[in-house]
Amino acid sequence: MNLTGLIKSAGGRILLQLMAAIILIVTLNPLRAVTAPYPELVLLFPYLLLGTVLLLSQLFNQLRTGFLAVLMLLAYAIIQLRLQQPLPEANTRFAYQLLALMMPLNLLLVLAWPARRLLSPGGFGFLLFIGLQLVAGYWLTGTIQPEQLLSWRETYLMTPGELTPLPILLLLLGLVAICGAALVMSYRNTGADMAALTCLIATELTLVYFQESMISSLAFSLCGVLLIINLIYRSHELAFIDSLTQIPGRRALENEMKHLGRHYALAMMDVDHFKKFNDTYGHKMGDDVLRLMGKLMQDYAGKARVYRYGGEEFTMLFKGQDARASEDHLNEFREAVADYPLAIRDEDRDKDDQKGKQRRGTKSKVKTVNVTISIGVADYQDGKTPQEVMKVADELLYKAKKAGRNCVVTS
Repeated sequence: MNLTGLIKSAGGRILLQLMAAIILIVTLNPLRAVTAPYPELVLLFPYLLLGTVLLLSQLFNQLRTGFLAVLMLLAYAIIQLRLQQPLPEANTRFAYQLLALMMPLNLLLVLAWPARRLLSPGGFGFLLFIGLQLVAGYWLTGTIQPEQLLSWRETYLMTPGELTPLPILLLLLGLVAICGAALVMSYRNTGADMAALTCLIATELTLVYFQESMISSLAFSLCGVLLIINLIYRSHELAFIDSLTQIPGRRALENEMKHLGRHYALAMMDVDHFKKFNDTYGHKMGDDVLRLMGKLMQDYAGKARVYRYGGEEFTMLFKGQDARASEDHLNEFREAVADYPLAIRDEDRDKDDQKGKQRRGTKSKVKTVNVTISIGVADYQDGKTPQEVMKVADELLYKAKKAGRNCVVTS
């Protein structure tokens, strides 16, 4: 897997998060030394970064990330305003433990909460829920007696020696929350999943190393930076990556065509009889065909760049090659599509649970179909713009259709 593939994959993104956390821990002393002359700025930085995340999340329509930023801003404010007294003081320790309990649960809750803007009924509902927690926490920390706290500490909230002030049970809760967010990230790989994992790791770093000076400012600042990077990256994906096939879309192709040289080939291709396929098997199966095209194009791209041009039409761009040189590669891809057995969905499989159980108890032969593609490929000619070369490739594509389909026609 290349670097781009690693960054796009859920596993690669999880690995990068963990590496960032490890780097922060390893470089904690040098970072403190560098930032020591600017204590006020260091304390202010998380507010600025997380505030920026909150603003960008609303502008970029990454709504869950906005709620995560709100939670992180509140947690950082609580740490700075309430938890700067020594932890041995009973009520301070209780507030610290309460924060360690509620933050992982609330961060995970955001992933399950319907995505809503902050200034909407759903957004106000979430903020009201968080506000009630703050009020309840403030009341509890001022009401529960130190004797009760000491009893709970000795019975349920034992700490692992001098390694961390975080009780073992709350440490396990944080680890379970991080693992849960990582599993969700592995399954869905959305921007909000990535943001939640970032916030959980930053929160647990702060709580585990709470005895270290400046840890909250540094960890929450790192969180803010990573969230901003995630927002920018996801916004770029929304603009340039086709959501169905997960390959670059037409806008990305048009942007690339502005920078082409004089030696390239451009292939236009589309799925044969796609409308008839949709009418026969339904649009969900049609989407499966388009996803298959995206997957196989990435598998067989080689040095070519692949794009979804629109509908069932796709493009391959070969830099440094002419049409004849790319013909073998395109035929290999065309044959891979034609040979791929596509399983027909059973549209009724989820509608009747009893029938589904009966079917799972018997052996059934899965029906499969195959689709084919036609391809036209043209290369650069003196005086022709990339758009004119594309038009030639499109005309050759229609020649391939007239020639019987499932073939490649070159200029």
